[in-house]
Amino acid sequence: MVIGIDLGATNIHAGVIDEEGTIIEEEVKKAHYDIGKDAVIGQLIDIIQSFHHKFPTIKKAGFVCPGPMDIKEGVLLNLTNHSDWGVIPIVDILKDSTGLDITFDNDATGAALAEGWVGRAKDLSTFMAITLGTGVGTGIVLGGKVYRSTTGGSEWGHIMMSLDGSYKCGCGNMGCIETYCSATALVYLARDSGMNNIASARDVCLLAEEDDALALSVLDKYSRFLAIALYNYIIILNPEMIVLGGGLSTSARLFLPKAKQYLKTFLHEREDIKPVEIVATSFPDQAGIIGAAYLCMEHKRIAV
Repeated sequence: MVIGIDLGATNIHAGVIDEEGTIIEEEVKKAHYDIGKDAVIGQLIDIIQSFHHKFPTIKKAGFVCPGPMDIKEGVLLNLTNHSDWGVIPIVDILKDSTGLDITFDNDATGAALAEGWVGRAKDLSTFMAITLGTGVGTGIVLGGKVYRSTTGGSEWGHIMMSLDGSYKCGCGNMGCIETYCSATALVYLARDSGMNNIASARDVCLLAEEDDALALSVLDKYSRFLAIALYNYIIILNPEMIVLGGGLSTSARLFLPKAKQYLKTFLHEREDIKPVEIVATSFPDQAGIIGAAYLCMEHKRIAV
């Protein structure tokens, strides 16, 4: 067994996972971003130590979080949404504090590894995992091997869709895919459409389930934006499958069918592009910790 930890934009999700990818125990805690980096790092250490105390035979822990990062050096590099944190030698800190072997990677890569290990893409060699949450994360497996940029992940959520948008992305630019296709973007889109009392993407989805006309219209716009992003990813990669994860994927039935319709229109003259299966993940809340655990496994189908 190993420990898997996923540091998200809001919560820390952690668990103990066995060699078959089964979650033995899990825990979710709100990350203390409001207090600062030392508080969040302290939470990570406490969680690892707590699990290790309960399962003393555990020797390894995998850790995933947003980038940018230097995976080889085990260092976080001015996180996109917490640039004031600076450079953090996170692997050394966690290793020295817990006594365990620590492996870390980009969170979207972790989601892709989870899908390729025990998820929707477990028999495929070229696929993509997209996490639709506070931002848009992209994890890519190409020919059975994780694709990486120089900053550790693929960061394709920051491909630009326009030169403007409703709000500035955490990376500092306007018009990123993240500002059109994330759960955060759905909230902005709803408010721009006159839904002034919307507090979360879930609010929009709940209203759409009740056939609220304005919410359905907002989700139609969102579906079109998502289809544009998917089109760009398919043109670049043409994978066997794209798996949608993250919190918003639990409501995929409300926007994915329409997004596929738009995508089909965009691709109707591209006979050179083979069909791509686009599906929602089977574990929207656990992909990060499963992928983090996979980093610790000795025998891997997907090269990391």
